[in-house]
Amino acid sequence: MNPRFVVFYDEHFPYEGERPDAPYLEQLRKQYKVVAADALAEELAKEDVEVFIHLHGAYFPKEAWGAVLYHLRQGRGLLSIGGAPFKKPVYHESGLWVAEPEQTGYHQRLHIHEALPVEPSPIAKLVHHRDIPLFRGYEKLFTIEPTYGLALHVTQYDDQPGQLGSAGPMDAHIYPPLKGVGAAPLEREVATPIVLIENTKGDYAGGRWILINQPLREAFWTGGGAAALEEWARFIHWGVTELWLKPNYASYEPGDRATLSLQLQRLGPPSDLQIDWTLQLRVMKAKDSTVEKPAPDFIYRPEQFDTIWETETGMKASRELQFRKVHIPIAIEAGFYTVECEAVSSLGETRSLRQGFWGFDTELLTRGDFLTCDRDYFWKGGGPFRSWV
Repeated sequence: MNPRFVVFYDEHFPYEGERPDAPYLEQLRKQYKVVAADALAEELAKEDVEVFIHLHGAYFPKEAWGAVLYHLRQGRGLLSIGGAPFKKPVYHESGLWVAEPEQTGYHQRLHIHEALPVEPSPIAKLVHHRDIPLFRGYEKLFTIEPTYGLALHVTQYDDQPGQLGSAGPMDAHIYPPLKGVGAAPLEREVATPIVLIENTKGDYAGGRWILINQPLREAFWTGGGAAALEEWARFIHWGVTELWLKPNYASYEPGDRATLSLQLQRLGPPSDLQIDWTLQLRVMKAKDSTVEKPAPDFIYRPEQFDTIWETETGMKASRELQFRKVHIPIAIEAGFYTVECEAVSSLGETRSLRQGFWGFDTELLTRGDFLTCDRDYFWKGGGPFRSWV
């Protein structure tokens, strides 16, 4: 049993979805510290608890809310499963657990302004996020059903007092590790039943949260959910590491040599832990810098791109911000270039980063007709010029 990972599950407590059966519960107790509602506050107050696995979704013991906040404000992890998180406080009365009406005040303390219902009718399939492949192979554990869209408010610093808003820094990065995708041919991303929040600043700095905003069904409990829980909890336990890949410029003159910048910083606890990362870089050049139809899938196919240079480097993630300059020893030509970075930590975490830059292409920029305007419209290509903001 890993006492640093605490699972909140209580068979007498309100629950949405299919409950784990007795054999699965026994397996959970062997792997984690499983606590009931009346013991949750005491357990989360312990300094050695690193990940809180909350299986009751919207329902939570009202008297334990202070302990939940304390745990998260230490930069520790959260895995919430079963619906919109922390929406229905529950209190104990006359030997029974009584749920209060839905409320927003609790999850707003976690920068979740609102959780809005999402209908599943446009969703044809569930697809994992390629850049953070945490849910790769686990899509089958989840069913297509109603979920929630989270309206997040992760900019908390008021740098414009009295101006009815904030333009301050974002305190978190937000990712969709599992996406609901519509039917062909568009295959639009229409929902994200699972949200990954990486808190980089503010009250919860360093903490990773995975929020699974729909109930679990039998497919989860019988299809390998135990292995999935272990992998997700371990990922959360590692805490936030920020990685950045940036070209020095968006455009280079032909003949220039491009330079890439890598930045790496570990923000999660404990503060003295250092983690080795291996970063594999690949630079590709488009065979044709124009396309007839946009396809923003970020898959660089051999028939469209030539790999012109590859390298590998290592960096150590710590509390200190680390920088690495990578010089591409090839003269830039006119056209579009893209860069991919596959980053793998010594703990097993995997990330994909990508960027792009241009070799200044005078001939491309002079193609076509000029943009003109009259009283009502901008014109190009024989018709009104459409733009999206």
